[in-house]
Order: sequence, then structure tokens, then C-alpha cells
Amino acid sequence: MNIQPHIFLLHPKILTIVYSILAEHLKSAELLHGPKGCRIPDLPEAVYYHVLLLTSNSDNILSCGGHSSNKNCYNLDIAGQRWNQHSTLTKERSYSTAVTMLNGVYIFGGTKSPTTSDFLPKNNNGVWQAGPIIPNGFKNGCGLKISPEELLLIGGEGTEDRIMSFNTRTNLFLTLGSLQQGRYHHSCVLLNNSILVVGGYSRGYLSSTEIIPLANGTPRYGGNLNTARRYFGLATIGGHYKKSISFGGYDGSNKLSTVEEWDEDTAQWKLAPYSMEEGKYSFASLAVPPQMVCP
Repeated sequence: MNIQPHIFLLHPKILTIVYSILAEHLKSAELLHGPKGCRIPDLPEAVYYHVLLLTSNSDNILSCGGHSSNKNCYNLDIAGQRWNQHSTLTKERSYSTAVTMLNGVYIFGGTKSPTTSDFLPKNNNGVWQAGPIIPNGFKNGCGLKISPEELLLIGGEGTEDRIMSFNTRTNLFLTLGSLQQGRYHHSCVLLNNSILVVGGYSRGYLSSTEIIPLANGTPRYGGNLNTARRYFGLATIGGHYKKSISFGGYDGSNKLSTVEEWDEDTAQWKLAPYSMEEGKYSFASLAVPPQMVCP
């Protein structure tokens, strides 16, 4: 499907650095639904189970951690068409969760260091600090910012149905409630005034969606994905009119390339008329302003 160039000025791009478990380790990038002339450089090394994040002052895109890169963080240099060494985490992290807040960036848990976190303060010189200790640990879950000082960590292996908040001012964690369906290897995203918690795994592959309104924090079910998937991407894109999309992942048999769009009015998922370049899963993804990757 051909999209007119002006669309890309209105919608942030989805930047995906990918690795497929069933194939070789990859260091290549894909710009989902972006202009064909725009290219994202390869990472210095093949990596998977890593995180992509935007720094608090919005001047750096970082790729951190992962199974093969250990503690390394690289920053994207679009002009130079390369990734440069940026900093080093305090712990090895894979399947961790990154959340960018006003005071800095947090990377929580992961399979190698589930009870610990890393913190990169805003406007520092690229030195990660030991962050808060996470009650009962956190790995293979999802996290997101819901206010200037508050974020949520949702689900995860061993904490499948937990909804837990962290306040960056008080440095306190608080368990807020439970999901309807415990899950891990899922994704979550904020769309307008609600959180979508989508897919994942729990004794089987999940297609279900839970909607958590910020007003009351009580989860309810929405429409199912057309394809149950884990290890997939989920992002909110758009300017004034925002929408959420899910993409890629694994359904138990196949690496997926399909993209699904959330219809907020009907609370249903529908297949998008475009897809990823190839089936991929266990990748990191990030929605960024177009000028950061396609100047």
C-alpha cells in the first residue's frame, strides 16, 4: 500500500531493532511503515531481548542491554549512519523494561537481574546509577509512564497479574490491583486516557486485550487480537488523532509480520493494510518523531 509522504509528518515512526529466535542473531533495523529512502543503521553487534528508549531530554535514542550485548548501551547517530557506544549499565539485563520519565530513564529488572533497576538521570554525562529495588522482582513484563511522576509495571513472569506503580518523587512502589488474566511476554501502551494490555502467554498463547481506564484503574476486557501472539511490539502513533498498533511476534508456530490496528470506538483489533518486511519477534521497538530518524 502506497502512503503519501505527508502522512509521515503527522505520524511518528516505529523504529524496530529486531532479533528472531528461530533464525540467526540480527543487528538490522526496520522502520515500520516509513519512507523507503530512510535507513536505520545496523547495530555494532547482534542483539536480542534488549530495550530501545528515548532519553529524558529527547536528544538520544539508546539501545541497551540484551542477551548478547550484556551491559552495553549504544546511541543512534543518524547523520553518521552508525550506533556509538554511549554508556554501561550497572547490571546485565535481558527481557527488562525501560520507561522514560521527566527525571530520567529507568530500566527495570529482566531475567538476569530481576529485583534491581538502572537509572540514568536527566542531563547527566551518561553514567547509569543503581535504581530502586523491585518488590518480588520483575521480568518479561511491560511498563509505561502514566503521569509526570508515576509509572506502572504490569504482569511479568512470576508476577503475572500484578499491577504495580512506582513514584519517581517518593521512590515508592505500590501494588494497585490485578489483571483479569495473568500474563507475561505481553505488551502494554497508553492510548489517550486508557492503558491497553495485550497478548502474551499464560499456559498458552493469548489474544486477549484488557483496557485499564486511568480514571478508576479497573481492568475490563476489550476485543481479541486476530492472531494470538507473544514477543511482539505495541505502540501508540499519531499526532492529534492517536492510534495504537500491534506488530510482529510469535504465535507458537510462525514468526509474524502482520500489523493490527486498535479501533478505540469499537474496542476491536483489525488487520492493517501494511505489514513488517518479514516475520520477527523478540525485538525492541520505539515510537519516535519522524525528524529523529528521517531528517
